[in-house]
Amino acid sequence: MEPKRLDRALETLHHRGPDSVGRWISSDRRWFLGHTRLAIIGLNNGDQPIANAAGDVRIVVNGELYGYRAIRDRLRAEGCPFKTESDSEIALHLYLREGMNLGRHLRGEFAAVIADRRNGAMLAIRDRFGIKPLFYTAHEGNVYFASEVKALLALGVPARWNREAVLEECFHFRPHSHSIFDGIYTVPPGHYAIAQRGEVSVYPYWDLVFPTAAEIAADDRTDAEVVAGFRDVLDDAVRERLIADVEVASYLSGGIDSCSVLGLAQLHMDRPIRAFTLCFEDAAYDESEFARAGRALGLELPPGARAPARPRRGVFRRGLARGDTVRERPRRREVPPLARGSRRGHQGGVHGRGVGRDARGLCAVPPRRPPLQQRQPGPRDRREAARRDAGVELEPRRADAGADRGRAHP
Repeated sequence: MEPKRLDRALETLHHRGPDSVGRWISSDRRWFLGHTRLAIIGLNNGDQPIANAAGDVRIVVNGELYGYRAIRDRLRAEGCPFKTESDSEIALHLYLREGMNLGRHLRGEFAAVIADRRNGAMLAIRDRFGIKPLFYTAHEGNVYFASEVKALLALGVPARWNREAVLEECFHFRPHSHSIFDGIYTVPPGHYAIAQRGEVSVYPYWDLVFPTAAEIAADDRTDAEVVAGFRDVLDDAVRERLIADVEVASYLSGGIDSCSVLGLAQLHMDRPIRAFTLCFEDAAYDESEFARAGRALGLELPPGARAPARPRRGVFRRGLARGDTVRERPRRREVPPLARGSRRGHQGGVHGRGVGRDARGLCAVPPRRPPLQQRQPGPRDRREAARRDAGVELEPRRADAGADRGRAHP
């Protein structure tokens, strides 16, 4: 590996981490790691790659690991020497102790690559829902991992369309393991990959587990108990995302998802949270008035970035160039007005955005549910039966109510 080629690849990832760049190349130039950093935790000593004491295992991590303080305290008590205050270092020590079982301890949005020269292996792991991207390819006997396809191309991997995957993407059924580029693949969500001797093997470490019909029928919680339990889980998730060594700010759409998350976040803060919103000239799409209602929660709302009614020339081209695939709903950095809002926040001293992300995908439900007349009686059915026996008149239940509850909405 020539250092100049690695530098070109890291330049393509500068937007992901503008604060610092780290690189490591082995003495025989057969191994290398690179990292561009957005500093949020461990500002003064969290540069990557991070190595173990012997220097034969190194790691780079993209993302955030929640609940890291409790894990770090436990590992320190067990004798693990930490060099940094970064949340990313817990992944290195978990790997040294448990190998690729480290995934069951990690909570957050992350993609990590580990160079283990003891075993002659390069390993990579991706978070459970695939929030952080992770691509790989085998080219001319070498295996490369990267957060974006552009970095792989800069390393010399040829750019060729995978025509079948492009067609699948257009119809929204492309397998997670494929990309739209020939020979370039993704580590699927909840999976890890092991690369040895020029070959890559991929394994799952987590998957969704839905309750059985018997478990649902045995659930005798009241609606109030379910709501309280959900609020506790959501509040814990929001609280963990507020841990940072920089100011935490947020996007705010005015919808129920970001408003709920920010409302909980403000309860844990001793200062107003700065929230950035996107305004539209077309009133049919503009939610800025709803976002301004957030001032009642104590939020600070700077003027929002404004999106024109019609995209200006080059907006679509620039947004497409920032992505790695065809997208009906692009990532924020692929939408120029949101990118301008992000830059405005960075210029105002905001480096981290920990809350307010789109929460509509927060709850996972089975894709299909048996029709109402076929499913086993559940807690609601038993409550209605008790009320009916007591002579309480019940409102008729809609015939399609079961189908609505069982549908996975985008």
